[in-house]
Amino acid sequence: MTSWISSSLPKKKVAPLPVSLFPPNQGTFESKTQQATIVTAWYDLPSSIPFVKQQEKMEAFFGNMDFPMCIFTEPQLADRIASYRSGYESLTRVIVVDPNDWVSRTKFLPSLWSQQVKQDPEVRMGRTAEEFQFGYEKKEFVMKSIKLNPFSSTDFVWMDPQSIYRADAVPGDLLFPRPSQIPVDRMLVVNPEPFTADDLASSYFRGKRRLDNSMIAGPATQWKEFDKLYDIVMTQKLKISAFVGDDLLMNHYMIIHKPNQFTLVNDVKQLQTLG
Repeated sequence: MTSWISSSLPKKKVAPLPVSLFPPNQGTFESKTQQATIVTAWYDLPSSIPFVKQQEKMEAFFGNMDFPMCIFTEPQLADRIASYRSGYESLTRVIVVDPNDWVSRTKFLPSLWSQQVKQDPEVRMGRTAEEFQFGYEKKEFVMKSIKLNPFSSTDFVWMDPQSIYRADAVPGDLLFPRPSQIPVDRMLVVNPEPFTADDLASSYFRGKRRLDNSMIAGPATQWKEFDKLYDIVMTQKLKISAFVGDDLLMNHYMIIHKPNQFTLVNDVKQLQTLG
């Protein structure tokens, strides 16, 4: 009787794991010994993150990072960053670029960015035109670092300052890719949730976490292709008046447009500290 009752109970259905439209860990990898250059930037801009909070996190982060770094900033913050990097002078280049000279401000009219604020699907977050300009400028900071290349690096890692604000861990706990984990022929991007076929027709990835753009890595050659692709996709989206202010969304668009230019890593824990 017991077995009859047990056998008649409906079996619990287990949903299959989603299959990614783009397989992870694609690309060509080689053994490397040269450290990658970390590129980041710190500016006092109108932002949804208070400047005082930024300052506390920046001091802790810069004071513990024993890796080569190109740090872009404005004139009034240069000396402060240099003091935070005391002891790591040989691994540090503080590069002053006035915000008025950003490519996002010299190449595009201010009205473009104010329009992005109006179009922002995440309006509740209170993001500013300056934050959207900064998002575009990330790739420009990397391109400038590649041109200068003060540490003779082959690979470059953009580190989003927003993740620096959350970086309470000691350096050994911070997640960066080893150079040998950076493909020689693609950009490396963290992909917590798999892309699906439905994403091909998506105009905005609301409620989805397909990507984490706090860290993007790649060789100089692939950063140059990334730079070109970003502007191509942005031009295409502007023609149909799509929202382009969020650089994370732009990365979504680019991967769908040219998946073979990217290596997707499902788990950020796969990325170890630079060494």
